Amino acid sequence: MTRILKKYWPLAGIGLLLVIVGFYLVQAQKGIEENQLLAELASKEGVTLKNIHYTQKDPRKGLRWVLDASKANLSKDKRLLHFSRFRLKLESDKGPGLQLEGKNGEYDKSTGEMTFSGDLRGRTDNGYTIATNSAVYSQKQGNLRTDDQVEISGPFFSVKGEGLFLNIEKEILIIRSKATTLIDSKQLIL
Repeated sequence: MTRILKKYWPLAGIGLLLVIVGFYLVQAQKGIEENQLLAELASKEGVTLKNIHYTQKDPRKGLRWVLDASKANLSKDKRLLHFSRFRLKLESDKGPGLQLEGKNGEYDKSTGEMTFSGDLRGRTDNGYTIATNSAVYSQKQGNLRTDDQVEISGPFFSVKGEGLFLNIEKEILIIRSKATTLIDSKQLIL
């Protein structure tokens, strides 16, 4: 019996080694298949992220924006970014910055436009606040615009009306219609 065991011991060891190697190869193949399945799902449906922090700079225009959101979905083609419960900070080398907060937004990389909706609130670096329901920001022109009811208030005046055009870089503010303005004459020195 010991003679047979001594004779076949190397073959039994090689057989056991082959079984162990085969087991690990099967496990590795399962892992590869699972990763491929996850990659296919991500490519079909896009990617969902939580608690994102995204920064984009345009040095030629001196613009920078920082987006913080609780949830974001990147489309399959990576062109659209949908985000919710967000805070966006727009900074310009040539003028005051603007910080916006709202419920929902979308960034289209191909057009450079951001669309916001849901209780949009904003604050400029020089002390003015903006409140509206929705707005669109064009990164190329540096404009924030809306056709909704808007209210702006600050140190010298407050304005209510419909429609807004705001160019952050050039510090241009236009209320398109039905504007009611209140000027604080104590703060304004002519």
